[in-house]
Amino acid sequence: MECQRLVKALPNNGEFQNLASEFVVVEVDTTNGSGKFNKRLGVNRNQTYFIVLDSNGNEIERMFGPDPRKSRSPQLLSMMERAKKAKKGKPLFEALIALLRHDQPTYRTDAVQAIGQQGTKTVTKAVQDLVPLLRDRAGSPTVSWQTMIVLRNAGADGRDAIPELLKVFRDPTRQDHEKQTALATLGRVDPNGEFILPALREALKGNQTLVMGAAMAAKELGKAAKPIEPDLEAAARRIPKGYAPGYIKRALEAIRGKK
Repeated sequence: MECQRLVKALPNNGEFQNLASEFVVVEVDTTNGSGKFNKRLGVNRNQTYFIVLDSNGNEIERMFGPDPRKSRSPQLLSMMERAKKAKKGKPLFEALIALLRHDQPTYRTDAVQAIGQQGTKTVTKAVQDLVPLLRDRAGSPTVSWQTMIVLRNAGADGRDAIPELLKVFRDPTRQDHEKQTALATLGRVDPNGEFILPALREALKGNQTLVMGAAMAAKELGKAAKPIEPDLEAAARRIPKGYAPGYIKRALEAIRGKK
């Protein structure tokens, strides 16, 4: 969508109209679903965006709604002024990586999710930029938690995240659901169980949430989790009710080569 609506919103602002003719402003509202261009633009569901593009389709900058006729119009004008000075925007991947360092946690979380939507190759390419965000506990849910989820897509190529993920698991100030997610992600990024089996043994002695996380990781490892089979069986006897037994059952089936 060209800047027509925005120009009409500020009919007396000549500077805005002049700048608007040089750029494209895309308004994307994904509140009710995921449109076919969402992945291409690196946007996520349940958000409203304004994305300023240069003439080559590269991203200048983005921001969240609401209505540009209100307080956002000056920010759009500022975006275009910076873009004109910089001459050009950034390809989507570079733009998303830059957003990982934005001072607002909402933008960082959104950029992490958008990188995840681009697929395995993009996540793998971004691993080095994503790993530091495992320490980012801003936002609700935290940037760290969303980063753990996205790093699963990297598989073994995300091995550089292992030390930070282990720190999340062993951090006494982290919530159990964060530790569970860290364990589940470790099962993806360390598919041979080279580094994580001790942590899984430790988790299997913990509460149900941690046991579930360890079982999810063990299921991913399959036969590589054979050394902790007795620990899984012991956890099943210790926690016979709730969700954990089902997770343990599926982990044991994976270890034993059963469907």
